Amino acid sequence: MRRSSVRLLAGAAVLGCVGVLLLARWLSTQPGLTATWQIRPDGHLELVTTSISALRPHLGATWIATTATGNTAIQGGSGEPTRDTHPLMQPQALLLNGPARWIVDDAQRRQHVRLNEDLAAALTAGPVTLHFSDQSPAELQARASGWRGIGIAFWMFAALAWALYLAAAGVVLLKPSTSNALYAVMALCQAGNLMCMAVASTASPMLPPGFARIDFPLRSGFDLLTLGAAVHLACIHPKNLQVSRWLPTTGWLFAAATWSLANGGDGSSAWWLTQTSMLLMGTLAVWLMHLSFRSHPHPFALVMKRFAVVVGCTWALVSAAVALESPSSRAASSLPLAVIVWQVLFALVLLSVPFLSKSHSVVRELSLIAIISALATVLDLLFVGLFPMSQFASLTLALFLSLAIYAGARQWLVNRMLGTRVASTERLFEQLFRTTREVETQPSQAGPALARLLDELFDPVDVSLLEKSVATAHTLSDGSAMLVPVPAIGSISNTGAPASVLLRRAQQGRRLFTTDDARLADRIGEQLRRTVAFDQAVEQGRGEERRRLAQDLHDDIGARLLTLMYKAQSPEMEDYARHTLQDLKTLTRGLAASNQPLSHALAEWKADIAQRLTAACIDLTWIAAHDTDIVLTMVQWSGLTRVLRELVSNVMAHAQASSVEIQVRLANDQLVLTVLDNGTGRAPQHWSPGLGVGGVRKRVRQLGGEVSWQQQAPSGILCRVIVERLSASA
Repeated sequence: MRRSSVRLLAGAAVLGCVGVLLLARWLSTQPGLTATWQIRPDGHLELVTTSISALRPHLGATWIATTATGNTAIQGGSGEPTRDTHPLMQPQALLLNGPARWIVDDAQRRQHVRLNEDLAAALTAGPVTLHFSDQSPAELQARASGWRGIGIAFWMFAALAWALYLAAAGVVLLKPSTSNALYAVMALCQAGNLMCMAVASTASPMLPPGFARIDFPLRSGFDLLTLGAAVHLACIHPKNLQVSRWLPTTGWLFAAATWSLANGGDGSSAWWLTQTSMLLMGTLAVWLMHLSFRSHPHPFALVMKRFAVVVGCTWALVSAAVALESPSSRAASSLPLAVIVWQVLFALVLLSVPFLSKSHSVVRELSLIAIISALATVLDLLFVGLFPMSQFASLTLALFLSLAIYAGARQWLVNRMLGTRVASTERLFEQLFRTTREVETQPSQAGPALARLLDELFDPVDVSLLEKSVATAHTLSDGSAMLVPVPAIGSISNTGAPASVLLRRAQQGRRLFTTDDARLADRIGEQLRRTVAFDQAVEQGRGEERRRLAQDLHDDIGARLLTLMYKAQSPEMEDYARHTLQDLKTLTRGLAASNQPLSHALAEWKADIAQRLTAACIDLTWIAAHDTDIVLTMVQWSGLTRVLRELVSNVMAHAQASSVEIQVRLANDQLVLTVLDNGTGRAPQHWSPGLGVGGVRKRVRQLGGEVSWQQQAPSGILCRVIVERLSASA
């Protein structure tokens, strides 16, 4: 990040703050009526609260008219004003109906503008008299609202607008590009919309002088410019589409033509023309995002398409609610709130775009809240219009139904917006356990093993190993990639080994990596390191204990067997003692050495079995083959040794065989061990599971394999042991 860019960004932030303060200072000098009003069921305005002493006696009364200096009356509702210079139909309701941008009827919008201007002119000119339904007028001199009269809503909207303005300045100054410039246009336009809402929030009940006249042209221009930039941005980011040569220009021209038609001439059907054009341009932008993802799968395009659909559907609900409701109805007071919810949602979505991988879970929740709020507003308006019920009853029923829909559809909405695929705990534990065993056997392969684990977990488009070292996992490129450090395993030198794993486009490009994914990857790496370290410590302890036992057996039992061999009273006893001593040496050697190559184990097994079968006058055919000389752990060596000894012992004790063929083959990590004799054994399926056969089954299961016995023709029994993945049984 260049220092000059940082200084420019800091200057832009200060300039934005100064602009907000200057606007607030201007608003504080404007005259107004510090009071709170509500729309009665008959459409008239009722005074609810006020800080003006002259108005306090009229709390709960209906405002009828306002008389300015010169006995000019401004009609307020029912009743007979002194001079009806402006015969308006229920104009007070228009005062509480929000800004002119969201008034559907053209005539009512013009009335709204004229009423605000007349009130502003009357308050600015001098004393005014407010006439109420209690037949007692209230004469007062309008005063400047001051800083206290601005209200907290102004500062909240202004703060959000300033943050959006700063995000626009930041992306352009820190990384200038066409796509960032288009984002800045969208962000600045919506920041302008928020500032208009901030100004409107100070209305009490009228808007500042001159603001009502420019509200609709200004805010409709902001919205159309935003959609024009959205269409242009969807054409070029994250991938340039073939239509990008002519469609962006068409979108800008269409937005300009719509604004000219809506605000030029008599402005007939201006609201409908603006909303229809926005709907067409928004649909086009979503279709372009879909086309971009289909031609070049990128999670940014898909995630933004999902959020655009959510924001667009919320906007459509709000527009439908505004179009269905009359400004003078008793439910009209809820319309500004619905507009505010949507506007804030859209601003937050735009604000989160530069930090999408870190904030889109927050935007998801805000989107759901906005959808439910808009749905509740529409249902409330429908209930009020279709059924004879009170405002409180309709609002309660609308909220109840909205929450019920939210509870039933929340998970589906979350999955559709984010494309989240969560691995089960059982599956994750199984993958981690397998990777741990693999890394424990080959610590130098920690990088590839971790890459395979993350590949199964996140299903990215591409996984690569890098030599770049990082401290913790973090997302890159707004969540389209994630870099995960490879944990240091034991004391193995990592020189030349991969230091990190780079994953691109999670779930085959259908979703972004998030900070939650980065934390999960860090925990997996740490758990992998700890598990391997723990297993190594346990194995070290086991090795020391085995060596101690081996030493004790060699020094104690070995010495006794050696003495027994020399003092044997017959050659048979001497030979038996000698064989037992040899078995003891094999056992102690296995206990003392935790690992040994397969080739060494095969040689020991062959020598031991040949000696035993020769003493029993049984011929041995030994066949061994392996595609790689893997290292057997103590568990594997001990299990296979005891299985072979038990099978040979069974042949010697029960088969009455004259020959035995033993094959040991290892290919593609699959171990196949067969023992075939020509004895008198029959029907192995009817054998009773004694200690010998049961012990063989148990030891083979511990190795992750299977064992079976089959009767052969014309005689003999074939025992086959298969371990599919010998390395996984380590």
